[in-house]
Amino acid sequence: PAFSGRLREAMAERIIREEQTLLFLNRRGFSSFVQCLDCGFVFGCPNCNLSLTYHRVERRLKCHHCDEQMEMTDICPQCRGCRLRPFGLGTQQVEEEVRRIFPSARIARLDRDIARRVAAVPQILRGLREGEIDILIGTQMVTKGHDFPRITLVGVVSADASMNIPDFRAGENTFQLLTQVAGRAGRGDVPGEVIIQTYNPTHYAVLSAQGHDYDGFYAQEIAFRRRLHYPPWERVIGICLESVNEAKTEEAAVRLGKLLRASSSFLRGVRILGPSRAILSRLRNRYRWRLWLYGADSGRLHSLLGEALERYHGSSSSFKNVKIQVDVDPLDLL
Repeated sequence: PAFSGRLREAMAERIIREEQTLLFLNRRGFSSFVQCLDCGFVFGCPNCNLSLTYHRVERRLKCHHCDEQMEMTDICPQCRGCRLRPFGLGTQQVEEEVRRIFPSARIARLDRDIARRVAAVPQILRGLREGEIDILIGTQMVTKGHDFPRITLVGVVSADASMNIPDFRAGENTFQLLTQVAGRAGRGDVPGEVIIQTYNPTHYAVLSAQGHDYDGFYAQEIAFRRRLHYPPWERVIGICLESVNEAKTEEAAVRLGKLLRASSSFLRGVRILGPSRAILSRLRNRYRWRLWLYGADSGRLHSLLGEALERYHGSSSSFKNVKIQVDVDPLDLL
C-alpha cells in the first residue's frame, strides 16, 4: 500500500471537514519499471542505460530522458511469460489508490504529464482555490510558489525517493523538498499537519525538516562534506566525455586521464578521480565517461585542466568526434 494507516486516517478527516490534502511524490508515471517474474527481464530504453517507466493511463512505457516510448505488452519479450509486474510508486499509481480508498473524493493529479495538456494547470489550480478538489497528488512542481489556505494536510508519500540517489547533495535536496512541500500546509486560519513516510526516519534531513531546523541541518551536512572533502570545502570540476562509439569514448577518457596526471606541476593539492563510466553511462545513444577534479585552489584546477586539454587536442585527431563537457562546481553528478 502507498499509505500508512495514519496518513489514510488524516486524509479521511480532511474530507469530512471539507479541507484539502496535498500528496507529494517526485516520481511521475505509474511505476518505476516493469519486470518479468519468470526470467527477471526488465523493460529498458534502447537509447539509454535506464529502465522504462510505466504509464498505465496511456498503457505505454516511457524513457524520461530521451522520451522513447513503446506500447505496454502482456507478454515478456525474452521468455514469452505472462507474469509481468510493475515495481516502484509513481503519481499515477498513487492517484489510482486514492480513488480506490476514497471513491467519492474529488481528486486531481498535477505532474509533467498533466502539465503538457493545454490549460490543465490553470484549471487544476483554480479548482484548488475554489474548493473543488479534495486531494491533489503532485510532483515537485507543486512544492513551492502556491498559496492555498484550504490545504491543511501534506503527505509526503516517500521521502526516500530523493535521499537514496548517488549524489553528495541528496541530503540537501531532500531537506529542501520536505521544507518546501511542508510549507503548503496550514497557510490559512486552520493549522496544518505534515506526515512524512520514510524507511529512514532518523536521517538528519528528515529530522531537521520535521523541526524546521535549518541550523541543525547545516551543522550535520557541513560536517559530512568536510569529512569527505566535498564542496564547499573543496572545488569540483566535472568532465564528461561522450560519443556514439563506446570504445572510442573510453579510449579518449583514458587518454585525458593520463594527461591530467602527467601535469605534475599542478598536481599538488589536487585529487583526480576516474576515468570511469558515468552513472548514466548511455543517454540518447551516446556513451558517457566521467573524470573529476577536486581541490581547494580553483585556479590550480583550471590550470591543470587547461594544460591537459591543450595537450589532448594537439596530440591526436582520432578523438574529434568525442564531445567533452566541462562543468565547474556541477549540480548534477549523474
